[in-house]
Amino acid sequence: MAALNALLPASGCVTGIDDQRIATPEDRAVVDPTPTPRDFRGQNARHKVLVAVLDAGVDYNHPLLLQNMHFSLDAAGTPAALGRDLIGDDVWPAPYVARTSRYDERLDERSRAASMAAWKTASRLVDAFPEMARFYHPSRNVGQELSRNVKHGTHVAGLMVYDRPDIGLLAYRVMPSNRIPKDEKPPGDAVDKLARETSAVIEAAVEDGARVINMSWEVPGNDTPERQEMLRTLAKRLRTTVLRHPRVLFVVAAGNSRTWLDGSTRVHYPCGIDASNVLCVGALRENDDLAAFSNIPLSGLDVVFTLGEDVLSTVPSGICPVKETDVLRKEDPSDDELRTLAEAAEARCGNSFFLERMSGTSMAAPIVAHVAAEILVDEPDLVAAEVVRAIYRRATRSFIGALPVFKLRIQKPSWVGLEPRSGEDDESVGSEAHTDGAGGLDLDRPFAPEPGTWEAYLTR
Repeated sequence: MAALNALLPASGCVTGIDDQRIATPEDRAVVDPTPTPRDFRGQNARHKVLVAVLDAGVDYNHPLLLQNMHFSLDAAGTPAALGRDLIGDDVWPAPYVARTSRYDERLDERSRAASMAAWKTASRLVDAFPEMARFYHPSRNVGQELSRNVKHGTHVAGLMVYDRPDIGLLAYRVMPSNRIPKDEKPPGDAVDKLARETSAVIEAAVEDGARVINMSWEVPGNDTPERQEMLRTLAKRLRTTVLRHPRVLFVVAAGNSRTWLDGSTRVHYPCGIDASNVLCVGALRENDDLAAFSNIPLSGLDVVFTLGEDVLSTVPSGICPVKETDVLRKEDPSDDELRTLAEAAEARCGNSFFLERMSGTSMAAPIVAHVAAEILVDEPDLVAAEVVRAIYRRATRSFIGALPVFKLRIQKPSWVGLEPRSGEDDESVGSEAHTDGAGGLDLDRPFAPEPGTWEAYLTR
């Protein structure tokens, strides 16, 4: 679960943040890679329903997502756009972060010098080991990529479309912020700006054809009365936006604060938006117990609970999180240190399927979005409220304590058979709160012929 507070302007002096809007063409060529060749026209034609993910960007060249990416094509059938990158102000919502801090004149000299030193170190690494450009290109700020959870969007995206080549994916990058405010603004203005930009991205996704929109992020609201009022203003604008599109189902994450959300004194958004086409999702463990971190909405909204703990899904194929990357922060590391990093990255990621386990309501929401898309493939004329009812009809009655719930079986992704065998590679690569890591994966391990099912509870 990602907190959308990252979109709010920072306070005080801003140092070291890479503003993606000012990236040079050379930098953009690295962080917005050319789409891997494929049958783009034929692929688009196979997509019977489109889903959209508003998150931290998506690796549209991930081998396990290639068939699902729904590009806008020019007259020659060449990709011209894939959704929108609000952070980079372009149409390529890749998850990578351009290192603009080395030439951004708005930053202090110390920040620019440190960024240039890191750029030179990465350049040395890539000169000596050219294959490392895939993971540690000097034009990318690897430190920010690893610390700001840019893997989140690709992980969510994989759960929305797995094993369904007839589901097309659109991507809209709304985090991490990576922007430098031109001037300081009061919090009320920041929330209004957040509401306007989020509404604009939603409108763009709907215009592009999305029938299911997943938003695995939250803006917590149980702080001060002033903040509550500001966030109600945010919710009002977002509610107005979603209600304009009754055919579109908005699947949102409940949040990871271990909180009972009563819709009044305790409320988070967008989960707290009262609309018939908004479905809020909490998280369970695979043994069907409630995940300890999951919020529990009690406000009478449509709420479901599904697997959200220790969920295996896709992560960007250009990010290799090994502890040896710390050497890139050094101004003048030795050749041996650079070699050690290259060897560690090759061992971990050279033959990886780029799958990791993460936990959070962020993971639960796209699983439900996946079910919604399957329903729309079969019944494309349904409006969102009817899709919600169809989800309930798939379920059987059960309980969590005294809370009435419904139990739903969901087919696991075929990629569960790609995990390494126990003990092969259990290095943790923490990627989100409440996350257990899974490392580089064994190419020799075959797909599981019968991956089984995930159990999911749905409240009504």
